[in-house]
Amino acid sequence: KLSIIVPVYNVEPYVERCLRSLLAQDLPSEEYEIIVVNDGSPDDSRDIVLQMRAEADNILLIDQENHGVSIARNVGLAKAKGEYVLFVDPDDYVIPNLLKRLVSRAKSDDLDILLSGRSLITPEGKKVKKYDYRVQAEQIYSGPVAFYEKDKPFPVWDSSVGRLYQRDLLERHAITYPPGVAHLEDGIFVRQVFIVADRVGFENCDFYQVYARPGSASRSDLPKRESSIQGYFSALLILLNFRSSRELTSQQEGILNASIAKYALLPLMLSIRQRSLKSFIDYSSKLKKTGVSQLDTSNINVSGYL
Repeated sequence: KLSIIVPVYNVEPYVERCLRSLLAQDLPSEEYEIIVVNDGSPDDSRDIVLQMRAEADNILLIDQENHGVSIARNVGLAKAKGEYVLFVDPDDYVIPNLLKRLVSRAKSDDLDILLSGRSLITPEGKKVKKYDYRVQAEQIYSGPVAFYEKDKPFPVWDSSVGRLYQRDLLERHAITYPPGVAHLEDGIFVRQVFIVADRVGFENCDFYQVYARPGSASRSDLPKRESSIQGYFSALLILLNFRSSRELTSQQEGILNASIAKYALLPLMLSIRQRSLKSFIDYSSKLKKTGVSQLDTSNINVSGYL
């Protein structure tokens, strides 16, 4: 029924907590698999996973050289057998005995995506934010509408973890995580999958626990680094190609147009802030070569981004 995909790299202090939370569920072990992709981790994360696998026969370990989180998730996705897939970061964890409820809801309502509530946990173990979907749980949305609804209780625009995705939906639309886009792989994945989804539901339960680990990619200064500029450009090209490769409604197009504008303008703004004329000129030249000398702002839901 469910494949849980956990990419592992340098998370020795956290991975056991993550896996034990995934095992402490009310879904029978034969009904879900936990696919751990060891992305060439240099610490003892792999040994911990091996010890856990000796305790649970629904843990599958895949070893590969270090290629980054996108490829690690894609490798897990290619091996997945579940009707639904769930991506979990190895420093995060989930609340026990909720998987049966989530899988049952996704299947009974024939959902393409199921979102649930989440909390933010400090390194001291304090729950500083708790978010729910009390209002959204009342109905089923189309993907483009749900794209905005998911962020009304809290801003998680670019988070792809902690949600159930119908595997057939991802396969039919060839949606995977793009490599080589620095910290933007989640955002691209989320935009694509919500655009093609027809039925999206919300379950009002505090399921996914986001651990605010110091130094993790999502909480680093990575977006400000010079090396991230190529990631923005690659992300922009991916979304341009996605937009041109299919017939889109105005709602779908608006999501892409807003995101393309974001990836076009952010590096220019960073160049100005860093007073780097060379970076500004170089990125402007790249944009012109792609035909993005003028941004298409049609159908953008401005209120959805405020």
